Amino acid sequence: MDGEAAVLDDKGRSDFGMLKRALGRLPSPVESDVILCYGFDLLIDCGCGS
Repeated sequence: MDGEAAVLDDKGRSDFGMLKRALGRLPSPVESDVILCYGFDLLIDCGCGS
């Protein structure tokens, strides 16, 4: 599994600047308490041998 941490803006788009602020890397007058983790590249064993 691979994943990506994200903070979403008011339109539901991932915003790297907001993520850095939420992690305390940049000063921010507004604090975000929601950091999401999107999982992808999930491996599935279907038992089919391929």
